[in-house]
Order: sequence, then C-alpha cells, then structure tokens
Amino acid sequence: EYLKAKQELADVKKSMIAAAANAQKQTQKQAEQQQNWYNNNFRKAAASNAARRRQEGPGRDNANARKQQWYDGQGGAAGGANQRRWDGFGGTAPKKTAAKKKDAPAGTSASAGPSANRASQNRKQQQQQQQKANFKT
Repeated sequence: EYLKAKQELADVKKSMIAAAANAQKQTQKQAEQQQNWYNNNFRKAAASNAARRRQEGPGRDNANARKQQWYDGQGGAAGGANQRRWDGFGGTAPKKTAAKKKDAPAGTSASAGPSANRASQNRKQQQQQQQKANFKT
C-alpha cells in the first residue's frame, strides 16, 4: 500500500512539472506570436518614418529650431507668422458685450450678496426712522 501511494505521488509530481513546462511553452509561444504580429504590422511604418526623418535634414532634431520654425510661420498648417499655438482667435479677442462687475468696496466680504445689501439698507432705514422719532419727541 505504501509503495502504491509513493508511486502515485511521484506520478502527480511528474504531471505537475510537465504541466508547468507546458504552460511556460504556451506563454513563450504567445509572446513570440505577439512580437511577430507587431513586427509584421509596424515594421514598415517605423522604417518609413525613420527614413522620412532622415530626409528632412538638419534642424528637425533640435527643439529650439522647431520652435523657431513655428514662430517664423514655417511650422505646418497650424503655424502662422503672428499666431501662437495657444491662440485660438488668431491674435484677436472675442467682443465682450457684458459690463464688467465692479470690485467690492473695502471692508465688505466677497461673499456678501444682494441679500446682505438689502439687510444693511433695512437697518439704515430703521435707524433713520428711530432718529426722526427721537427728534420729534
């Protein structure tokens, strides 16, 4: 009985080792397939892009030269002589029709809105009425 159990244990260990080796082969094969797919699909594009960059000549490898080309108006479709890439309006700003808001007077909080103004006006009116009432008597 002991020998039979020992033999079964050895068989299980062998099958576990074989399964691990098989899984490793599968993952390696899958990685190779992915690399081959990538190479087949993108090798030509990468090679043509590199060749194009080499043919463009000097000045493209220098960031300062690219920036200067952009500012001089040679930077492609979006670059212009008087344009910056962040300027969506081409050097002019949109017209503003709304009136500017005035700054709050000193001593008032920025969060005081119309209701706070109404409350202060009511207080002033009450004080004036009390002063009139005190003056009459």
